[in-house]
Amino acid sequence: MLKRLPLTLKISLVVALAVGITTAALATTVLWAARSGFGRYLSVEVTERTDELRPVLEAYYAAQGNWVGADQLMAQQHTSTPGMGRRGRLAPGTTSLMLVDAEGGLAYVPPGAGSSSLPARLWRSGVPLSVGGEVVGYLVVLTGVQENAFYRTLLLTILRAGGLTAVLALGLGLFLTRRALGPLSELEAATGKISTGDLAVRVPVHAHDEVGALASRFNTMASALQEQESLRQRMMNDIAHELRTPLTIMQGQLEALQDGVFPLDAANLEPVHEQTLLLNRLVGDLRDLALAEAGQIRLAMASVDISAVSRRVASRFLTQAQSQGIALQVHAGDAPPVRGDAQRLEQVLGNLLSNALRHTPQGGSITIEVTSPPGALRIAVHDTGEGIPAEDLPHVFERFYRGDRSRQRGSGQSGLGLAIARELVRAHGGEISAHSFPGQGTTITIELPAEQGGAEKQAAGRAEAH
Repeated sequence: MLKRLPLTLKISLVVALAVGITTAALATTVLWAARSGFGRYLSVEVTERTDELRPVLEAYYAAQGNWVGADQLMAQQHTSTPGMGRRGRLAPGTTSLMLVDAEGGLAYVPPGAGSSSLPARLWRSGVPLSVGGEVVGYLVVLTGVQENAFYRTLLLTILRAGGLTAVLALGLGLFLTRRALGPLSELEAATGKISTGDLAVRVPVHAHDEVGALASRFNTMASALQEQESLRQRMMNDIAHELRTPLTIMQGQLEALQDGVFPLDAANLEPVHEQTLLLNRLVGDLRDLALAEAGQIRLAMASVDISAVSRRVASRFLTQAQSQGIALQVHAGDAPPVRGDAQRLEQVLGNLLSNALRHTPQGGSITIEVTSPPGALRIAVHDTGEGIPAEDLPHVFERFYRGDRSRQRGSGQSGLGLAIARELVRAHGGEISAHSFPGQGTTITIELPAEQGGAEKQAAGRAEAH
């Protein structure tokens, strides 16, 4: 049953229970302290009172020879008159004195005592009154009835105050917990909307405490999910478009060949072959990207000389660069080796050079520069091409992203080169970034961790060569 209660009510009940326990503990402590302190107070008062009354009563008995009429004297002393001691009379309702003769007969019973006789053990324990060396009576102290009434009144007062406090605590607890847990209710409702696919939902941040931090992180998570969903939908649309374009070309070419529009020869089959190669490359790139993003791509790790890799990749693109009238240069000195997969690193540089060649006009240049800052190795591919607009720069490593959606169609490229390059660099423990200024060119920078002890090995190799 308790599990089904709202959290606000649970917390309020806990607060009320805590108040109740505190009240019970307070009542016990106060009663114990009252009994102890009040008892000591009564003891002092009784001693002073009996010390004051004893000589008066003994003088009365010596004069009268009996206790006849002593009840009037005791009644007068009970209500007290000035001059009966430094404290005056005993407070009414706290302690009463009873006068008993030597045989246990009641000579005086205070009002409200309600006793017609006393046990011998009680009156013999009283304060003895002596005349001429003979005990003629006893002063008996009565405290039980009045004292117990005082304790009952005190206990009832504490319990009433505690009950009222518990009710107030319950109400205040409900109010405060609803205020405090209101953002959690909003979070619960928002998560329910996200579970149904509404990724645009956000929750307001009411405070800068732990709950506010939770709401802020929830909004960040929701934004990331919405962005990922948008990227996923765009990726599916791009994949469908990338597949549709070559398939449409192939279908049209084959139908023309079937209808006899074009003769069935090698020249007319070439477009079909080209689109088949494009489809094959697209499927292969998608597979590589999926494996890299899932961390399942296999890397043949070994010591790799990046300078040699850069020269080798540049040599493969040299003929294409010359045909486009673009100068391709490599500036790679004695850089320390890195731990990596040479084939995959060549794939990364190949993607970057292929991308640079597509966007560098005739007469431009492309430069591969390899440097070695402390503990790392940096590869920069710089071109003097058209550059990338600032609004497109943060997205260049996304799948199929194109600032100009009309370009690159039919270029034989899958649109996944930079996305694959980023994932392969990350798989090597490195980072890749892009810097560009429209009309001035673009620089793609790769930074990889240098192989541990690589610089020392390289220095030793150069010494042996000399």
